[in-house]
Amino acid sequence: MVTTTSKNTQEKCRFDLFVRLKDNVPNKFPNGERARTFRGDHYEKTKLDKMLAECIRIVRKEYHLFKLIHLRDNAKPDNDKDHVVFHYTQKGGVEKNIITDYKELLIDIRIPEIMMYEIRD
Repeated sequence: MVTTTSKNTQEKCRFDLFVRLKDNVPNKFPNGERARTFRGDHYEKTKLDKMLAECIRIVRKEYHLFKLIHLRDNAKPDNDKDHVVFHYTQKGGVEKNIITDYKELLIDIRIPEIMMYEIRD
């Protein structure tokens, strides 16, 4: 299971996944929260493929519950255009997807259909 956090001051994982539940979805997060950040803290820093795979697995299994999905590469500065790897909103659909830039980490990972098409900004 992925470590989850809300506003946390811990050192950032390489990849994290921020999601927000759709308004009509019953709350499934603790403390009545409607948004959550999933992090791969329990993986060693060298297991980047596992961190990324865990984030993709969550998208594959539960993307239909979310009105916002935001996958980040924290090795890149916040102001870098490629800091955001995947961005989806319920209203706008997939707005950014550069997951193919990480193909060396995607070996044996089943990519969900929502993440199949590259979209760059």
